[in-house]
Amino acid sequence: MQVFDVVLNGQITVVDGLDIFAKVGRGVAHDEIIPFSIRGGQLHYGAETAPFTGKLIVEFVKVTFVRQYL
Repeated sequence: MQVFDVVLNGQITVVDGLDIFAKVGRGVAHDEIIPFSIRGGQLHYGAETAPFTGKLIVEFVKVTFVRQYL
């Protein structure tokens, strides 16, 4: 099971718990549109901000997924 958080510049999580296989299946591309802006040396996403130094870094951080059975 591959579940990831998508993080911008190491500080702002823009997608939480992305499981591409669960969304679209095996061998299929998946797009996420993430609206953000850069103003005054700051990266803005919703109410969150982070310093912007000229590089946009997108990280896929593997998270632990715990399946709950009912």
